[in-house]
Amino acid sequence: MRLLPGDIVLTGTPFGVAYNKAEPDYLILGDLICCGIDGLGEQLNTVTN
Repeated sequence: MRLLPGDIVLTGTPFGVAYNKAEPDYLILGDLICCGIDGLGEQLNTVTN
């Protein structure tokens, strides 16, 4: 599959990632999220309200 400018890659959340954990670790204000693809680059986002 070829990605083109403007394409969005989304995934679902696997079972047990946060909601079903004994002590959920949800995102909180100030958390930094880094998503990247080798050879393409990275996107950094900070959680705000």
